[in-house]
Amino acid sequence: MTTKKNLEEIFTPADPTGIPGLMKNSGGRFQHISKFKLILLDFLILLAATGRYIWIIGEIFFVFLCVAFSVMLVTGSSFFQNFSFYIPPTSAWAAALTLLPLCIFFAINAIEDIQREVRLTKAYLHWHRCKWKGQDVIYAREDDDEPIGKKDPKLEKISAKAMRSFGIFLLITLFLMFQEADWHLPWLQWGWFQ
Repeated sequence: MTTKKNLEEIFTPADPTGIPGLMKNSGGRFQHISKFKLILLDFLILLAATGRYIWIIGEIFFVFLCVAFSVMLVTGSSFFQNFSFYIPPTSAWAAALTLLPLCIFFAINAIEDIQREVRLTKAYLHWHRCKWKGQDVIYAREDDDEPIGKKDPKLEKISAKAMRSFGIFLLITLFLMFQEADWHLPWLQWGWFQ
């Protein structure tokens, strides 16, 4: 005959730590992982993290490239040898203004990616340290308030506005370029690829 359990017993974790504000993670299928498998897992995690950090570096590089190209369009100078092309001043200013929202979008994405990678790396290193020592993984309850993939709502709004601004400025820039090229293809009319 089974006894009835009250709701508190059902929803209470099976093995509480006894430390206020902390909870135990059961460890799932990695509960009894050998050190050799842990080292192999470290190698895979390192490969994945390297790919993600290369992506972040690419985003940051693209931000600097957009800023440099905007400055080049506005000033009419060329940072690179044999890389100059004709563009009327009105279209140049419009193109420079078009690149700025794109720059803001990628800068915000880079910031969010860096924050996520820092949280992910801290969580993995904590898990790894506990598993290496053969201990149960204990997380602070505050960690639940900041999940690894969480994005800042303010940055999300700015990012969305930047993409909308980019779309609007791109249409305006294309309109100005075609108008100044007498409604022909501007890059052919101005001899960019000759």
